[in-house]
Amino acid sequence: DQVVRRRRDGVGHRRPGGPRVGFGITAARFWSADIGGLIIAAVAVAILSSLIGLLLSYHYSLPSGPAIILVAGIAYGLSLVFGPTGGLVMQALPRRHLEI
Repeated sequence: DQVVRRRRDGVGHRRPGGPRVGFGITAARFWSADIGGLIIAAVAVAILSSLIGLLLSYHYSLPSGPAIILVAGIAYGLSLVFGPTGGLVMQALPRRHLEI
């Protein structure tokens, strides 16, 4: 899942790519509407995904990178469904209307 970039002299270097960063950020948007809350939620999702993924990796002899991504993906899915800011459940619930 890492992208190898080649320099002109033919020596390659690795750059971490793709969804590892995106899951924490996109999961956070379902938990807060302001930037401070988004930062806190994104850091919390990233730390918890890393810790749980590493624990799964250690106890079940799994590769650590895919285990962390799997946990982050599950966190994103749960946030998508149950998040209080734009989650599917919150959108499906009836809202109170203004009464005059």
